[in-house]
Amino acid sequence: MVGQCGRRPDFIVIGATKAGTTSLDFYLGCHPEIYMAKPKELRFFTDYFWNQGVEWYENYFHTTKTYCGETSPQYAHWPHVPERMAAIVPRIKLIYMVREPMARLRSQYLMAAKRGWSKGSFESYIDQHPYALEDSLYGKQISRFLNHFPLSSIHILETQDLKNRRDQALAKVFQFIGANTEYSSIFFRHERHVGKAEVYPN
Repeated sequence: MVGQCGRRPDFIVIGATKAGTTSLDFYLGCHPEIYMAKPKELRFFTDYFWNQGVEWYENYFHTTKTYCGETSPQYAHWPHVPERMAAIVPRIKLIYMVREPMARLRSQYLMAAKRGWSKGSFESYIDQHPYALEDSLYGKQISRFLNHFPLSSIHILETQDLKNRRDQALAKVFQFIGANTEYSSIFFRHERHVGKAEVYPN
């Protein structure tokens, strides 16, 4: 329902980490019918902010636009997120980005090294952070959501499609959401990357 007060999202980009969700979030926000929550990565359904409550979450969706959504790639990682989503947003549409598993994993390692979270080799990073390997097990992650949502409510988007066939890939995403599939923007020519640590809500 569209209104001035806070609302709940119509769709959520749930993952995967280092698969291009920052670019997708930006492109979605360019569409005149779509509002994307700011800052990116609210992470409400994880343990970080779950105790803030639903009203806290709704306050990030003050818009009169037809559709609103958020992007938190960490959602695919947390096993209990699908159950929480099913309770709060049972008719939500979910967008899941996937990237070649080893490329995604190496990108995650490089980000950790750049930010000083890891000072060892790629191999030692995997040994010390097994969750990073888990983030490339897309089938396992998606199966948890399928325990609570129908397959028709999940749209899988490949990183390479967003990079190499951007207009067609975005049209399919817009169609999935329900927005005008013919919309295009000059900003779709550019890719977006996270250059520094995300700023999270208080």
